[in-house]
Amino acid sequence: MSIEFLLSTMNLKLEDLDKMNIKCSCIVINQSGYVGYREYKNFKIYDTDDVGIAKSRNMALFKSQADIIVFCDNDCVYEDDVEKSILMEYSYNKKADLIIFNAHNLSRKMKDNDLVRRVRFYNYQRYGTYRISAKRNSILKANISFNLLFGNSHFSHGEDTLFLNDCLKNRLKIYTSKIFLCTVSDDNSTWFKGYDTKFFISKGALFKAISKHFCFLLCLQYLIRHKEVLKQNKYSFSYTYKKMLQGAKQFNDIS
Repeated sequence: MSIEFLLSTMNLKLEDLDKMNIKCSCIVINQSGYVGYREYKNFKIYDTDDVGIAKSRNMALFKSQADIIVFCDNDCVYEDDVEKSILMEYSYNKKADLIIFNAHNLSRKMKDNDLVRRVRFYNYQRYGTYRISAKRNSILKANISFNLLFGNSHFSHGEDTLFLNDCLKNRLKIYTSKIFLCTVSDDNSTWFKGYDTKFFISKGALFKAISKHFCFLLCLQYLIRHKEVLKQNKYSFSYTYKKMLQGAKQFNDIS
């Protein structure tokens, strides 16, 4: 099996690629404001004037020819021989269409995979894109891609959650792995600027995209589970709920 990393970034600096410790082939979609192609070591760099993380991840997905793809961000530093570890997991678990790995996050606490288990609808929303790998043909055969309304100026986040949601809807088999892929620091995240109004508007839009009929319940359960976030940021329950419903309406109007 062949493996390829898919990197979406902006205003690329070549020295940043060296820091990532990627030894296999890597497709880079660089939002640079112009169109071009160049190669640097094992990196195939496509410069583009398109914007949006979902659009750039789709470009990388469609340009890849590998059997196994690994989504990544430029603040990831990968473990030595991680490519062999990923391929070994797929050789052990031949049923898996996608495998979600662990990552050391220096910015915030994350829930690690402590067992190899199947990912279902009740637990898929906890995983960031840089933990996701997949069999490329499984994704393409199911006609799955990243939703272009998310991860940009419309709605700041949620493209990774919707991607996994679509995989589950199409009955692709998703499994976890106990292996750690990388160390990541998302202090300089391009989308997360704190729990501001846009965050809650985008979250409401995400829940509407997941379920048109149960959106309001998803919003309520999120606010109940994250009541400490509201308290720390001095938001009232009613204010944030209204903002989430506003986002749901915006999504409904443009989708």
